[in-house]
Order: sequence, then structure tokens, then C-alpha cells
Amino acid sequence: MANWVLTFAQFWCIIYTRIRKDTQAMLPEDKDLLTTEDIAEYLGYHIETIRLYIREGKLPAIKVGREFRIHREDFEKFLEERRTTPTK
Repeated sequence: MANWVLTFAQFWCIIYTRIRKDTQAMLPEDKDLLTTEDIAEYLGYHIETIRLYIREGKLPAIKVGREFRIHREDFEKFLEERRTTPTK
């Protein structure tokens, strides 16, 4: 019989994936400055991917202490720049 042992990270990934499927992520309506966590949750990306976009200059951000904040308008522009058009 197979011995199944999961690390904490593996277990959390499984739980997170199941929760993610059951909920629709939305950006907070009352915030003009978004956190990297807000954006990662909304897009379904890992937070490090969002930080990479910031470090590469793809997503403008403000560094507040050790954290980044992103203006809602900058995030919306980021999304609009990546919009694709259907091909015929």
C-alpha cells in the first residue's frame, strides 16, 4: 500500500485550489491602492509572479516599507495593454 505524505506547501496548494474554484475573486471596491496579494488573488497568479512583473517594470508600483502598492488605474492599464483581439 502506498504511503502518502504531503508537505505543508503541497497540502496548502490543494486546499487553495479547491477554495479558488468555489469563489470568484474580486478587487476591493473601496481601495485606490491595491496590494500584491489583491492582484494575485484576482488574477489567480502566485504573488511572486506579481512581484516579478513589478521588478521587470511591467506593472508600476510604489514601495511602502517592504511592501508594494499598485494604483488601481495602473493595474487596469496593465490589464488593458494585455487585451488580445480575436483573429478572423
